[in-house]
Amino acid sequence: MPAQPGTPRRFERSLNAAAALAAAVALSPLMLAIALAVRFDSRGPIIYSEPRLGRNGRPFTIYKFRTLGDGDGHRDPVAPIDDPRITRVGAWLRPRHLDELPQLFNILRGDMQFVGPRAAKPEFWREVDPALRRRALAFVPGLTSPATVRFICEDAVLAELDGATSIYRDIIFPAKVAWDVRHFEQAGRWSDLKVLAATLAAVARRRDDTRCRRRLEHLLATASADRHGPTETRPKWFHARSPTNE
Repeated sequence: MPAQPGTPRRFERSLNAAAALAAAVALSPLMLAIALAVRFDSRGPIIYSEPRLGRNGRPFTIYKFRTLGDGDGHRDPVAPIDDPRITRVGAWLRPRHLDELPQLFNILRGDMQFVGPRAAKPEFWREVDPALRRRALAFVPGLTSPATVRFICEDAVLAELDGATSIYRDIIFPAKVAWDVRHFEQAGRWSDLKVLAATLAAVARRRDDTRCRRRLEHLLATASADRHGPTETRPKWFHARSPTNE
């Protein structure tokens, strides 16, 4: 279970580090193959790094395989699945979450652990209620979380809406933070294993999982009603093509 404020972390950190080392060794052939594919597919570095907020709001550098083209100067922080910056290799890596594998080294460094609230860009945290932000940042960030599983189709849904960045920043990300905080503040003994198993199952399923789409559709509709009232006054993005409930 992710470390609660004030609880000893030495054993938990050692356990996560040992598991991360074992995973890195076992997956090293795959990681080497991905690194070569990224290198020869497009211009730019193999590893992409950027600052994220860790436990207690302390910044750290997170690592990923680069999936976006380098050189256009465009730095929109959200990249839906139809984003033209996504490389050919990136389009294969991102739905499978294989671009996240370098974060095993973040776990080895102690910046992250396998299960915990996802580390986010500092600008996204500014839109989160301060009290909720403090509760979320009391935990060590993780490679996966319950909210990651619950909203695993978000890139596909955001591609169908106008204003993906603002929708993610103002609506989806705060909802994910709230979901993770509720989970980790009440997490039981085997909750981490359950989250890991759910993550593997979600990645193995189709990206357009119907339940995930229904959750996001309901979230966006509720947020739109709260902010804009009846349907006729809702913003343009709400009327974009939305998935069916079939």
